[in-house]
Amino acid sequence: MAILEKSRRAENAEATREALVDEAAKLFVRQGFNGTSLDDIAAKARVTKGALYLHFKNKADLYAA
Repeated sequence: MAILEKSRRAENAEATREALVDEAAKLFVRQGFNGTSLDDIAAKARVTKGALYLHFKNKADLYAA
């Protein structure tokens, strides 16, 4: 039985999602939901806003994660 390994792409996607959730949580605590922009979150996670939208529909979706 072969063990399936995650592809590099899947690993990168997972790491990006984790970074977005982690940084968003920190910013939401510090600045509040309304005081935090998607640009702030993307910048702190060191990804583009487009990458953020690949993982989440909007800020509320990210907050729920």
